[in-house]
Amino acid sequence: MLAEANREIRLALDTANAQRQAQQRYVAPMAYLDELIRRLEELQLKGTTELPGKFKPRLYRVSELLPPGVAGPSWWPR
Repeated sequence: MLAEANREIRLALDTANAQRQAQQRYVAPMAYLDELIRRLEELQLKGTTELPGKFKPRLYRVSELLPPGVAGPSWWPR
């Protein structure tokens, strides 16, 4: 009886963990994109017309966050 209860608890924990991981796979990229957009908007409000070179790696990282079969731009203008 105790072993069965432990199995049920383990199953519930595993299920909850899988749900959290699935949600995190969706939430983390959205949070990254939100922050990226916020920083780009700050640059625009400051009147920046050329993207600073140190910012480009952040843009290229967007491609890593896209789901399989979806490709980001191969280059980012200005």
